[in-house]
Amino acid sequence: MLQRGRKSALALAPVTVLPGQRPQPPASLTPAQAERWQRIVASKPADWFQAESFPLLEAYLVAADLAATLKAEIDRFAKRRGRLAGKRLADFRALAREHREASDTLMRLATKMRLTQQSRYTEKKAGTAARNGAKALPWQTAG
Repeated sequence: MLQRGRKSALALAPVTVLPGQRPQPPASLTPAQAERWQRIVASKPADWFQAESFPLLEAYLVAADLAATLKAEIDRFAKRRGRLAGKRLADFRALAREHREASDTLMRLATKMRLTQQSRYTEKKAGTAARNGAKALPWQTAG
């Protein structure tokens, strides 16, 4: 159905991605981030990501890298022997807080772009999938 009235500036703006084509990663991304961009974009229908969502996807990839870097730092703390006390405890808490914030950012961006399981299932379908997923079919059991 056609829109009534005047067209918005967004509707009149030139198309940056042709229909059926997948958006290419921005040059500002690292090679690993660009590869992840392509995997995420390929996992959705061709028209899933529009130009206005590109900054969200880029922020998602940057937040994912930050969360992974912070997780590696937290793992280094866990491998070191000794008690967490004093400055070491304060450093660990700061890392944990930053990791939690990066993870929260990841979650919010993924939800906004509908990348999570929550966007694929209704509550009822999710319950059914969880119940049925726990049951292994005869050909899926080792033996």
